[in-house]
Amino acid sequence: MCETTAAVDQHAETAKAARTAGTAQTAQTAQPRTERTAPPAHGPSRARNLVALALGLLPPYLFVVLARLGQGRGFTVLEMVLYPLVVGTASLVSMLVLLRYFCGEPISALNRRGGSLLRDSAVGLALAVAFVLFSLVSEPLLTRLVTPRRNAEGMTLIVGLIRNPLLLVVWFGPVLWIGVAAFEEVARVFCITRVMSVWPGAAGRWGAVAASTAAFGLMHYYQGPVGIISSGVMGLACALLYVWRGRIWPLIVGHALFDAWSIGMAMVMVSRAMR
Repeated sequence: MCETTAAVDQHAETAKAARTAGTAQTAQTAQPRTERTAPPAHGPSRARNLVALALGLLPPYLFVVLARLGQGRGFTVLEMVLYPLVVGTASLVSMLVLLRYFCGEPISALNRRGGSLLRDSAVGLALAVAFVLFSLVSEPLLTRLVTPRRNAEGMTLIVGLIRNPLLLVVWFGPVLWIGVAAFEEVARVFCITRVMSVWPGAAGRWGAVAASTAAFGLMHYYQGPVGIISSGVMGLACALLYVWRGRIWPLIVGHALFDAWSIGMAMVMVSRAMR
């Protein structure tokens, strides 16, 4: 009888120890589940995104406007090479620094979706071809509807590049790809992503497209009504493409190739006229 009672007591203690171990194991397995379902950290505040937007875009845009308003004689070819190279590159670096250290986002966040360099380059080439076709069709039509402005600076640049091979290499290299295409497209995407961060949803998305398109068109005001309209339409296409695909490299490739085609064709025609 005592042996039986002892056995029962031993069995009860064993069961109690098992229940205690099971409770501890359950608590241990529940802890990781709590960590996995914790809410993600919040991104930068609306105020911080707005400040970043102002710090990133206002200085280069104001520089372009004020420099042209204060330049009565027009820019020389050297100035048209150095200004985009220095100011465009500095503004590009400034926006990337603001994105990384002020907004706390990696630079790779400019690409909102995955992709490959080869595919992005192909899309950029297709975009450049579309821009060329649009230019060939729209410019004759626009010149009939509005009075075109004589682009004396453009002619100065073309003649200068023809006569100076060194400036030609610099312009078609770092100026075109970094100071012009990369700067303007990063500025566009920086504007779109900051506005979408402040106002998420469809309203913010289309507001970002409208804001970036207007800014890009007005930045080319010195080209007259034809240049503003053409640049605005192409800027709208770039903004829509980014919202659709979420990749920045096709915009840079398409922009650079189209500008290279435009300047190259102008150089060919001016060279023939100079003979």
